[in-house]
Amino acid sequence: MELDGKPMEGGILSFDPDVSRGNTAQVSCTSPIRGGRFELQTAGITRSDSGSGIPLGWYKVSVRANMVGAPPVFPGQPAFKIDPKYLNPNRTPLTIEIVEHPQPGAYDLKLTATGKK
Repeated sequence: MELDGKPMEGGILSFDPDVSRGNTAQVSCTSPIRGGRFELQTAGITRSDSGSGIPLGWYKVSVRANMVGAPPVFPGQPAFKIDPKYLNPNRTPLTIEIVEHPQPGAYDLKLTATGKK
């Protein structure tokens, strides 16, 4: 996971089922971001729906982050200038389809800082 071409450090990555693309799973999939890497954990309604990884399907991808000048969401993690469009799962432009056999790099995420395109 990159922010303006550099490994992102800090924040929480969130994958929310994309109902508009047919994913009606009732799960929450999140991971801390460390050194540009993430390992998703799924929390479902039942214990059998929970664990490491993520179910197959389409997801909207968003980030919860410490923003420069804002009160810290995650004390002790660095603040950075991430474009606010990535913060809201209803407005994020990032969508990913989780498939059984992904191509190398299929889940590499590249974000931009505030004010960049």
